[in-house]
Amino acid sequence: MMIKSVIILLMLVRLSAISGEPVVLKYADEMLGESTDTSATRTLVGNVQLQQGNVLVTCDHAVQYMNLNTYQLSGNVVITQNTIILKSPLVLYNGNTYIADAKNGVTIQDKGTTLKAKRGNYSTRTLIANFHDDVVLTDDSVVIYCDFITHDRKTEDSKAAHNVLIKSRHSNTFLLADTVINIYKDNYSLAWGNPVLFQVDTVRTKALDGDTLAEAVITFDTLTAKSDTMEAFRSKTDEYYRFKQNVEIIRNDMRVKANDGYFYRQKEYFILREQPIVWYNSTQLHADSITVFMSQEKLKKIHSIGNSIAITNEDTTYADKVDQLAGNEIEIIFEDDSLKQITSRGNAKSLYFMRTENEPDGLIKNTAAAITINISEDKPENIVLVDQIPGEYIPEPLILGNERSFFLPEYKSSDAPPNRPVINFKLYFRN
Repeated sequence: MMIKSVIILLMLVRLSAISGEPVVLKYADEMLGESTDTSATRTLVGNVQLQQGNVLVTCDHAVQYMNLNTYQLSGNVVITQNTIILKSPLVLYNGNTYIADAKNGVTIQDKGTTLKAKRGNYSTRTLIANFHDDVVLTDDSVVIYCDFITHDRKTEDSKAAHNVLIKSRHSNTFLLADTVINIYKDNYSLAWGNPVLFQVDTVRTKALDGDTLAEAVITFDTLTAKSDTMEAFRSKTDEYYRFKQNVEIIRNDMRVKANDGYFYRQKEYFILREQPIVWYNSTQLHADSITVFMSQEKLKKIHSIGNSIAITNEDTTYADKVDQLAGNEIEIIFEDDSLKQITSRGNAKSLYFMRTENEPDGLIKNTAAAITINISEDKPENIVLVDQIPGEYIPEPLILGNERSFFLPEYKSSDAPPNRPVINFKLYFRN
């Protein structure tokens, strides 16, 4: 039986609820009722308006399953609750559980946050959204791509899972991981499950997708960092990252390993702890703590503290003829990404394998308060020693085949610098 909309308005039909707050029909152009021995339905057509507490639902068409207190909503479905707006072409709304379930595409907007996916559900009681498939969340600090996300509207916190990519809106920085928790009010993210950070220094396109990011990582001066877990702290004026366990960092000719690390993006420096190693071309640096400074995205200085030793092998023909410089601290200076000076301070020691006309010619050991090696065209130019103790020269016949017995006591070496991870970026971007 068809009932005119004016009669509906006058009657203010209250659709019964099995439990919880009742759902009220505020308006519809037409309503058609149907009942059987086992079920009863009402079909609402045209400018449908339903309300449950502070939740307002509008759509073109709705079917009420009266015994179940559920509503099949279709055609320009809009659910409004305070500042939140949910839009979808098709929604199943359960008046008992207060859950709106959308499976043909869904968007939630709330203040400065937009959440989109192919399907998802939202509870108007708990204010929690669970979205699946091609999920994209955008707020004023990040864009998050993932396969699944749980978003809490009260706190605006999110937990994203499966092929997660977080793009900072304040820089060309990308964080990839299996799982990421994002704490909105703190501008904080915690990532685990193979997290990898990329900072693309130069970008030729205004918007990066799976193809252009892959090209940028390979082509441009891209910083890559990975670890077991990763934390990100962001604001409009500052941004830094914490790396924990099995840290690997790559940038141009620099390779880094450590078990604890920090990266301050705006200030452009790293702090590396717990067995840090830095490789730069043919030089390795070991210490208790290493800080890497950059300026305008170029290496400026590397400073190590505690049990520091730098080793260099310029000629791989002689694997054991490794030049060494040790001390309480070592400072390496760069100009235009080229090594210019190495200085050891505090109980400084050096071991240098001599070469005459490119042939081995013994070694020299020195001890001093400080030792500085100036470098030109990647070769030692001169050595300056402060408060030197008389050095020692050992001729080649005495060391040939027995080079390691003359190594400094602080000697450390690793033959496994990290490689840049190979990633299919298309898995992380959503249309």
